[in-house]
Amino acid sequence: MTTDLRLAPAALVAWAVAWWAVARDGPGRVALGAAVLLVTALAAGVGPRRFPAPAPARDPRGGTGDGARAGRVTVSVAFALAVGATVLAVTACQLAVRDASGLRAGAAAGRVVTVDAVVRDDPTPIASPWGGDPLVLVLVDARTVTLDGDTRRAAAPVLVRGDGAWADARVGERVRVTGSLAPAEAGERAVAVLRPTGGRVTVHGATGPLRVVDDLRAGLVTVTDDLSTQARALVPGVAVGDVTRLDPDLADAMKTSGLTHVTAVSGGHFAIVAAVLAGLCGVARLGRWARLAVLGPCLSGFVLLVRPDPSVVRSAAMCGVTLVALCLGRPARSVPSLCAGSVVLLLADPWLARSYGFVLSASATAGIVLGTGPLARRLESGMPRLFPRPVALAVAVPCAAQAACGPVLVLLAPTLPVYAVPANLVAEPALVPATLLGVAATLVAPWWGAGAHAIAWCAGLATWWVAQVATVASQLPGARAPWLPGLPGAALLAGVTVVVAAAAVLSPWAGRGRLAGCLPLLGPTVPPDPLPVPAREAGHRPGWRSPTSPSPP
Repeated sequence: MTTDLRLAPAALVAWAVAWWAVARDGPGRVALGAAVLLVTALAAGVGPRRFPAPAPARDPRGGTGDGARAGRVTVSVAFALAVGATVLAVTACQLAVRDASGLRAGAAAGRVVTVDAVVRDDPTPIASPWGGDPLVLVLVDARTVTLDGDTRRAAAPVLVRGDGAWADARVGERVRVTGSLAPAEAGERAVAVLRPTGGRVTVHGATGPLRVVDDLRAGLVTVTDDLSTQARALVPGVAVGDVTRLDPDLADAMKTSGLTHVTAVSGGHFAIVAAVLAGLCGVARLGRWARLAVLGPCLSGFVLLVRPDPSVVRSAAMCGVTLVALCLGRPARSVPSLCAGSVVLLLADPWLARSYGFVLSASATAGIVLGTGPLARRLESGMPRLFPRPVALAVAVPCAAQAACGPVLVLLAPTLPVYAVPANLVAEPALVPATLLGVAATLVAPWWGAGAHAIAWCAGLATWWVAQVATVASQLPGARAPWLPGLPGAALLAGVTVVVAAAAVLSPWAGRGRLAGCLPLLGPTVPPDPLPVPAREAGHRPGWRSPTSPSPP
């Protein structure tokens, strides 16, 4: 069966125009770009209808002929341009709303403002560039802005760069803070950086679902207090992405071994939970619409529980598209679901185009979907005794994911791993029980502390295995290898990956030895050190400040 790539051009165009648009100073040029793309799309779609080409001779072999193929290409191009125009139009509207708050102009002038805002993301501690106590970054959504006695409504994200007192800020809190504004980096999610001149005032705590989620996360931390050091850190990390208690030595070992994705809740965790819920719906023999009614709220709640990070929302969007397709009686296909979900997310939040988490997640998914099958078949046919079908698939998944993400990760840190693939292969089986038991302990904790503690202890057994794999792999010789930095390094790695993948999958002379030798080269990516300050100031969570070779999203 051929892969359906019809939506791929639209997804790529949507990402490209969103990446360009969010770095513009205002909505003017973005709106102009939307108009140009729309006119071009109309010309591409309407032109062939108004001036049709002569009908081609029918293919005697029964094929559709060059004319039909050209028509499909024209429709695909017109649709992709129309999607790009829509993304630009939506982005222009969002930029206009952000500018109406006055925060961008105030930041350019270094003005002092008072902002009423809602905390959007968990606090992220960073080292102070001047030494002394660490700073804390908190992304908030401004609701009102007071400047020179004039209060106006606002709908714009602001990055608060505060002191340690901000470390206990909670997602969903309504806060009031006064401080001086500074411009944010071009293309960053925050419209401005706010440096508080005083303490924050909490207007009220989180309400509704966000308060429930905060209580659940706090309950898991409480029931893991007396577990082992690794379990105190990894059980909350695997279950809900809370890495506040992760030991620096263990964190470094997980980076070196390519296992940081275990604690940065990603599409892999979402897929585990979704698969279990779908299986339970199947056991209960629920119909299509009943499954949608169950899976929709449950998966939405899980997104809130682990925080809607780029990788998680990408996986949720893809899952949502798949559920809708199934309910409408259409077959579920991974590539169209990925492309459609990506377009929907970029329409809702164009700043995802510049998120490393989103790009890595989408790249890993595309690599798995497109590369796992061919690589697994090649392994199985080339060395059937060493790689029976289940083993071939298990090896192909991390190789395909890491090969797709490698060029992106090299942009963050010019280093390559040696043991990331085997470390992931050995550690991945423990991720499923660790995730499911950790989530179960989270849900039970508010009502039955002893039971939640027992479940968390069992989850700690699985995370112990992950910690051991990370420690051993990081201590092996040559765990990190240097690579050419920047765009040249990314381009070189992409070229090497393509050549090696072609040799491993397509070449008829790829014998056993050559095929086995290609495997370590298919995934030469290593978890980089934390992102530079501009990226951290965008409001990334700790797990995504250190992206790693991804798990199957």
